Amino acid sequence: MTKASDNPYPSLLFEEHVDPANPAAGHQRIFVDTDHALKIINSAGAVTAYGSGSVATDTIWDAAGDLAIGTGANTAAALTKGAAGTVPTAGASTLAYAFPPGHEYDYAVNTASDPSVTATSAATANTLATGNAVAYDGSTVVLMDIYCPAALSPSGQSCRIVLYDGSSLLYDTVGWLGSSSGTANVSFHGFARFTPTNATHTYSIRAYVSSGTATFYRAGADASACSFRITKA
Repeated sequence: MTKASDNPYPSLLFEEHVDPANPAAGHQRIFVDTDHALKIINSAGAVTAYGSGSVATDTIWDAAGDLAIGTGANTAAALTKGAAGTVPTAGASTLAYAFPPGHEYDYAVNTASDPSVTATSAATANTLATGNAVAYDGSTVVLMDIYCPAALSPSGQSCRIVLYDGSSLLYDTVGWLGSSSGTANVSFHGFARFTPTNATHTYSIRAYVSSGTATFYRAGADASACSFRITKA
């Protein structure tokens, strides 16, 4: 048995025990096991080792994919795994999951054979491409990339490309084709940058002419006559 006199000041000397006796009720006994670990045993014989925890079984984890992040000085919390495609992003004071710049929210394409435009107002504009119903958060800025490989405007007239949100006109002009005389056969590549409201939106690209008929041509049998792509700016 280790005696008090065996403890050279200021050290504390423990004797290794395989199975120390249980202490009296309401007490706990500190001992060093033969595996050299510092442990305690309570009156019921339950043994707990100090410093033997495993990060794999830490109580901070709530679900698969959780990350431990600092929330302040010497404090931490679990960051729940975000939606597919999101990444941890630094906010004003902590981390949160968000889609990275360039993330594609939507893609729409019209592969019809050379669609024509005969509408003469934005309110009755002919649809060139309609996207999917997509939920936006109200704060994310998006970029719409619009492409038409070949468009023929009416002789001496103009053709305007407009952006709709559902059945409502959002932008009167996101593209303009035309010439002062004769026809103009050109390709069109345009952009629109905006912040969708916190709701589900279905965007569409439409067009109308001042007079006559405009035609949007496909660039090959399996190509599109008009398409647009919405990404995070």
